[in-house]
Amino acid sequence: MTPTFAEEAVLGALMLGNDKFHEVATVLSAEQFTSPFRRNLWESVRDRIRDGEPADPVTVSELMPGQAQEIWAICNNTHSLANLKTYANIVRGNWRRREAAMIGAV
Repeated sequence: MTPTFAEEAVLGALMLGNDKFHEVATVLSAEQFTSPFRRNLWESVRDRIRDGEPADPVTVSELMPGQAQEIWAICNNTHSLANLKTYANIVRGNWRRREAAMIGAV
């Protein structure tokens, strides 16, 4: 499944502005992301922020060294934190549609 731009926007925004995590932490969870990489990235960012440590492209790349290039690309393509909540809601909505489609396919 192709990842959405909203997923990348959420992850990039959180790495650029850790203080915004609380705005989306109740809306999103790892399983709502479409790829194992993005799920792992969410968990790495979340865990660092919850532990009171910075979660930026450098610190997260240290946790996921084989994917550092992708992490930096996501951050470099993130231009604003302004619509973070909207993007999080898009990710959640897309996940709900995927879940409904799987239930309907059973």
